[in-house]
Amino acid sequence: MAYELCTAGGQGFVRRADQEQGAVHETAWTLVAVARRTFEMILGGQAV
Repeated sequence: MAYELCTAGGQGFVRRADQEQGAVHETAWTLVAVARRTFEMILGGQAV
């Protein structure tokens, strides 16, 4: 599984790619600060 923080124009989202299943999932677009915090929580194992 791979996670990406994607940002543009002050907005952002987190993308999760599952290579085994060939599936890609994305969060909703939000403020970059919120997307970055979500991404940090995922990387830190704190996301629910």
